[in-house]
Amino acid sequence: MFTGEIQISPAYLQNSTYKSFHSDVCEVTSSTFHYKIKTELANIFALLKVSLEMFYQKSADKSIIALIVSVAVTLAIVMGTPMNVKAQNADIDVLKKINNSDISSATYKSMRFITNSTTEICMAVPVGLLAAGFIEDNRQMRLKAVYMLETMAIAEGITFVLKYSVNRDRPYITYPFIVQKSHGGSPSFPSGHTSFAFSMATSLSIAYPKWYVVAPSIIFAASVGYSRMYLGVHYPTDVVAGALVGAGSAIITYKVNNWLHHSRHKYLSVSW
Repeated sequence: MFTGEIQISPAYLQNSTYKSFHSDVCEVTSSTFHYKIKTELANIFALLKVSLEMFYQKSADKSIIALIVSVAVTLAIVMGTPMNVKAQNADIDVLKKINNSDISSATYKSMRFITNSTTEICMAVPVGLLAAGFIEDNRQMRLKAVYMLETMAIAEGITFVLKYSVNRDRPYITYPFIVQKSHGGSPSFPSGHTSFAFSMATSLSIAYPKWYVVAPSIIFAASVGYSRMYLGVHYPTDVVAGALVGAGSAIITYKVNNWLHHSRHKYLSVSW
């Protein structure tokens, strides 16, 4: 068995044929990585879309399975799997493009505003509904507000557990070329801002399934996720996982509340 080392002469490294071959290989490899991560992200969002469609078709049990599969695929990218190294390279490649995209002052200020106002906006919606429900003596509105607050609390809990279980470093810590444009204290995976935004957006969309509610809600949540990548504090997979946790929390909470209402007839459960 051959056990020696292959020695490549410096002259060969300067050879134009080698340089051309090496350049082509690197370009193809980078392209392949980028394609893989885009495919993975597309598949995950497709699973999320299918799960939401199943939910609206009253197939909530299947939708929960689809969400679990989505989270499992995302974790497979992030954690120790055979595809880990290549997926991580693709993950950082996508992040680098977003992080180094439009660097104008207006874009930076917009992304900072979206990130910094996420908690306030997300809390204002259910609290406002709850207050309006008491003012107008509207029980259904109060129940919907409580459902949204339950969803957001559950999403926060799941996010906290995942963050310290996976314990992934922030991208700007691992990769010096990622520009940190905002603060990020806790571990990176999943994105807490994105999870919180999607838990609010999805629960609001379930409570009020009108296009003029759903569209702005999802656009807002997606903007939060994008801002976290633009500011260099989260990987794309962190954001996808956050979206899945937030949306999944809304669906599961709705399902559990309905089960409580029908099986135990508790007035604090959600029914609409």
